[in-house]
Order: sequence, then C-alpha cells, then structure tokens
Amino acid sequence: MALQAKLGAGILTAAGLVWAGVVYRERHDLPVGRRRQFSPGSADDVMSGSLKEGDLVLFSRNCALYYPCGAAACLGAKAASGQEYDHAGIIVRRRGETCIAEAAFGAVRVRPFEERVVCSRAYNVVVRQLAKPLTPEQRAELRRATADAEERPGRSSESPIAWAAAVVRHGPAGAGCTVPGEFVTSLYRAAGMMTEDESLDMASAGPSFMAGGDRTVRKVASGVELAGTLWFRDRTA
Repeated sequence: MALQAKLGAGILTAAGLVWAGVVYRERHDLPVGRRRQFSPGSADDVMSGSLKEGDLVLFSRNCALYYPCGAAACLGAKAASGQEYDHAGIIVRRRGETCIAEAAFGAVRVRPFEERVVCSRAYNVVVRQLAKPLTPEQRAELRRATADAEERPGRSSESPIAWAAAVVRHGPAGAGCTVPGEFVTSLYRAAGMMTEDESLDMASAGPSFMAGGDRTVRKVASGVELAGTLWFRDRTA
C-alpha cells in the first residue's frame, strides 16, 4: 500500500512538473519585434483602427496554459457560469496608443492592444463595441480610474479571496458570470455608466454568434449599450 502511494505521488509529481514546463514554455515563447504587431493592411489591422475607449474585450482562455491558481479560476468561471468567455478587459488610450486594461491574477495591467492580442494564448479574443462613444468627461474618468487601479498591485478582482466572496454573495453560477467582469464594472462605474447596484454579467455581454456578428444593440446596464462584435482571434477554427 505504501509503495502504491509513493508510486502515485511520484506520477502526480512528474505530471505536475511536465505541466509546469509546458505552461512556462508557452507563456514565455512569445513573438518578438514586429511579430507583436498586426500585419499592415490585414483584417486585424483594419478593424483595430475602429476601436474606441470603453469598448469591452472578452477572452475565452485556454485554462491548461495557466499555473494551478490561474487554471482553477479559469476552469471555475467556465464551469460555474456555463459561459465560454471567462475574462474581460477594456479599451483605454495611453500616450496615444490603444491599450487593453485588465485585472490579471496578480494586479491590474495595461498593455498595447496589438501586443496583447497577438501574444494571447486564448482560444478567442472578442471586442464588443459600445453603441455610443464616451464623452470627454467619461474618457477622463476612465483613464483616471485605470491609473489608480494599476498603482495598487496585488488587488485583483480575480484573486481567490474575491472569488470566495462572490460565491458567498451570488452562488457559483453568479460568481462565474460576475467575477471576470468585476474590473470592467469598476471602470464603467467610475465613468458614470453603471450604478453601484449593477455589475457586468458575462452571459449578457458575450456575443450571440461567431465571426462578423451580433450587430443588435444590447443594453447590459443603465448606461452601457453594446453594439457590434469584432473577432480578432479565433484559434478554434
């Protein structure tokens, strides 16, 4: 019995090391230089030119390409909510560049849009455009709230503590729908587009069908209306 336990532990340890090695390779073997940008004149390049601040970015992540805590959060969101999309970010402008602001597992990060999409290992990356552009005041509040969140490392809405609190408040399915969008919710609230009682629900924010689709204006909160769907990456095709 002891021998079987040791053998089982050894197999699990070896499998864990192999998994960690694959994750490390996939997450560090990234494009460099010009390969981090869209090809000039490509569909991605053309569509990215129409992005506006406040547009919603949704990710359907490959849970196997995360270390244990990240994989658990990714799998938990998909399983609990039944939704394909388990992570969300928002378009912001920084020093004249179009970027994605998002709550990573450790902290808020703001990265150039092209680089973030090209280097992503997600199955799908989707942009839901706002039906109405933000006002100058709303854009200013959005940038201010993003910068403030970025300066507070370690306070991610996807932390285990945040997940546990959401499960207590909303149940597993509710947590799976709301936790991935909590950071975006905080920014929309700062811009005056959502009330304190409203949250971005991933089920209502996700596109209804694939490539080219969903041009129906959908109101997901008091001041948030999502219109077009732009598909930048579809690795499942």
